[in-house]
Amino acid sequence: MGDDMHQPRDENGQFVSITKLFERERVEHQEAHNRELVVAKETAQRMEREVEETAKRLEVTVKTALEGHERVHTVEKEYRKDTEDKMDKRLQSMNEFRGALSDLSKNMVSRELFDATVTPLQEFRSRAIGFGALVALLSGAIGASIARAIGG
Repeated sequence: MGDDMHQPRDENGQFVSITKLFERERVEHQEAHNRELVVAKETAQRMEREVEETAKRLEVTVKTALEGHERVHTVEKEYRKDTEDKMDKRLQSMNEFRGALSDLSKNMVSRELFDATVTPLQEFRSRAIGFGALVALLSGAIGASIARAIGG
């Protein structure tokens, strides 16, 4: 009777042999292991799908970034070309202006030449006006003398 207390029993209180007990534990352990394998397989499949989705999103992101990078380079090239064209036009205009100034300066006289030419002309004019005034006075005086001599 003392050995019966140590004898394993099932859920209904019936005595069970150790072999059956070990077999039941082995089956339960195998079922638990199988459930873990199913969960691991489902987890692996889910992770595989997530990796594929992430790879697709990354591919789209990289493609978008590359397109944006190419657009930046295209805009930069267009901007540089436009800027170069504008600079060429400005340089051409400046060269034309410089040419016009050069042509204009060929027709100009220096201050020294102007002064050397104008000063004698001004002096001649002053003398001519003075001489003209003298001639006018003399002709007035001669005219008055003639008028007195005639008219008396």
